[in-house]
Order: sequence, then structure tokens, then C-alpha cells
Amino acid sequence: MSSVSDNIKAILSGIPLGISVEKRIERLAGVEAVDRGFVAKHAISVANTASEIARSIGMNEREVDDLAYAVRWHDLGKLAIPDEILRKPARLDDDESAIMKSHTEAGLVLIDGCAPGLLRDVVLYHHERYDGNGYNGLKGEKIPLPARITAIADVHDALMENRDYKNPLTEECTLELMTRDNPGFGRYAFDPFLLRKFISLRLDDAELRFLPHDFDYDRLAELIGDIHPYLWLDSAEHLRETLRIELKYVRETLDMYRERPLEFSPAGMRM
Repeated sequence: MSSVSDNIKAILSGIPLGISVEKRIERLAGVEAVDRGFVAKHAISVANTASEIARSIGMNEREVDDLAYAVRWHDLGKLAIPDEILRKPARLDDDESAIMKSHTEAGLVLIDGCAPGLLRDVVLYHHERYDGNGYNGLKGEKIPLPARITAIADVHDALMENRDYKNPLTEECTLELMTRDNPGFGRYAFDPFLLRKFISLRLDDAELRFLPHDFDYDRLAELIGDIHPYLWLDSAEHLRETLRIELKYVRETLDMYRERPLEFSPAGMRM
């Protein structure tokens, strides 16, 4: 199996020295299209979701466009990760996980240290966690805002994707996992303000059916108890007015977590 450093050298050998960052990324995009089409598909989806979050918090269109461009290339470092690890149809061992995690630093080398700060922040810090348990240990507001936005969009898309080592999850299950107190990628991993904005956006989607306005939310909270995905909100009234949880989703979530185990371990996710 080739090493990450050897793969970086091989990739950069085909890129002329002294070209602009934009031209450099164009060359890297060509490599991605040939060898890592699934990475490109994921990155485009994440960029679209990140744009939605950015607009929801008041970013102007220029800022949204700049963010989308950076997020589109957030996983370029995966070009240097060996196929044996990136496509392994099983959970990675500790050594393999360490190699997989190196994709953020590999990405920074590939795009070049002279790249704009926004691009560098997204590439290097999109796996930081709000609780400080991410790749580089940045915590809370010390994580650049673009990276905090990317982290939410990245996890959302990764959970819903079909990958070599897991089946896709429904959006209802994905949102539930992202708001639970789980150690993998639950709510403590994300900026709480951005997470609420994102959940509101997704639950406002026309494809989701919402609870009637006169639904007994206090009874709902009582019924689903400690697996209630939004129990961390201030009250049932806050729940009703802010998120309008969809009844079918709640019932499916209850059935899934009471009767069926997850088909994969959150700790084994590769994003």
C-alpha cells in the first residue's frame, strides 16, 4: 500500500510550479474526476448544504459563493489516501484511522499554503468538533465559522450517502443522530446555533410532513423520553414553534431505537 506522502508527491509531480491556486485546483479536480468521483459528488452536495446554512445566518451572496467554493474542495486531501483505506468495506483499525485523518493536512499541502485563508480553514478544520474533540483540538468559537458550517453539512451528507462500509440512512434518522448525545457526531460536535438553524431548514423542507399545530407536544416529550432528539430545547413550546417535528419521523425513530440496532458504528464513519 502506498503512503500518503508518496501519493502527494505523485499528484504534485503533474502540477507545474508557480501556477495560481485556481489553476492548481483545476489540475487537482482533473485527478479527482478520474480517481475519486465519489469524493467530488459528496463535496458538491456538502457545498450546496453549506450554502443553505450560510444564507440562513445572513451571509450575503458573495460570502456564500466564496464559502461554497472552499467547501467544494474540502476533501481534496482524500486524493492522497490509499484506496485500500478509503474504500475499505469494513471499520478501519487504529492505524488506518490515523491515515484517514491525515486527509485534512494532505489537502492543505495539495492546495498550497498560499491559498486564501477561507479555503485553508475549511480544508484543515472541517473535522473540528465544537466540544474540542476534533482532529486538531480546536474548541467552540476558536473553530473558524466556515469550518463549523462545513462540519454540519459534511456529517449530514456522509450519513445519508451509500458507502462501501455502510448503507445510507434516511434523513429522519440522520437528523436524529446529529441531535442526540452520542459520542460520534451528536449535538456536542456542532455549533449549537448553526445546528438549530440547519435542523430548522431541513424540517421546513416541503418533503417532510409536520405535526398539526394543536398537537400535544408535552405528551410527545413524555412519551419518547430520553431518546427525544430535541429534548435539549428549552420547552415543548419552544419545540413546537421552532422546529415543528414531523409525527411520522418521531414514530419511525421510536421504533428504530427500541427494536433495531444501528447497521453501523458512528465511530467508524469516514467523512
